Amino acid sequence: PTKAVASTRSVNRLHQCRVGPTSFWGIEELPLGPTDQNVFTCIRGMTRTESPTQCPAPVEVALAVLEREGLWLLQLRDDIAGIVAPGCWGLFGGHLEPGESPEEALRRELWEEIRLQLDAVEPWYVSRSPEKIRHVFRAELQTPLHALELMEGQDLALFPANALASGQGFSPALQQFRPLAESTLEALRRHQADCSTMR
Repeated sequence: PTKAVASTRSVNRLHQCRVGPTSFWGIEELPLGPTDQNVFTCIRGMTRTESPTQCPAPVEVALAVLEREGLWLLQLRDDIAGIVAPGCWGLFGGHLEPGESPEEALRRELWEEIRLQLDAVEPWYVSRSPEKIRHVFRAELQTPLHALELMEGQDLALFPANALASGQGFSPALQQFRPLAESTLEALRRHQADCSTMR
C-alpha cells in the first residue's frame, strides 16, 4: 500500500515494504507534477482547519405607514433593475446608515424622499429574517398631498387599506395598476391581524 503526504514543493510517498517477516515504511519524495498537485490540493483541503463561512449581517431598514383617515400613503418605486421592489408600491423609508437609530433613519429618509418632517412617529413592529430587519412605524400624515415633493420614485398616492387587499394599486401618474411590494404586503397582513384581534 502507498500513502501520500503533502509538502509545499513535493509529495512524500510512503511505501510499506516487507523483508522476510519484517515490514517497514520507506519514504520517496517526488516533485509536484500536475497530478501530484491535485493530490496536494486534496490533502491540504482535508487537513487544513478553516474558519466557518460567516453569513453577512442582515440589512436594517426603517419604514413608515403614513396614514390619513384610514388611507395609506405609498410610493411607486422606480422601474430600475437591481433596486428593491422595482415598479412596486412600497412604504416610504430606507436603509439605516451607520450609527443611526431606526427612527433617525426614518426621519432622514422621509425628508430625502418627500420633504416630510413629522412631529411624532409610533413604533409598530419589527420583522426579522436572515437577510433583513424591518423597523416599521406608524404616523399620522397631516401635510397636504400637494405640499409633498416626490424626490424618489415615480408616483405617490393615498389608498384605503382594505382596497390594497387586491395586491395592487392604481398609479395616477402612469395610469396603470402596479403590484404592492413585499414590505407593503407584510404591513397589510399585520394591519389585518391587528384589526381581527380588536374585534
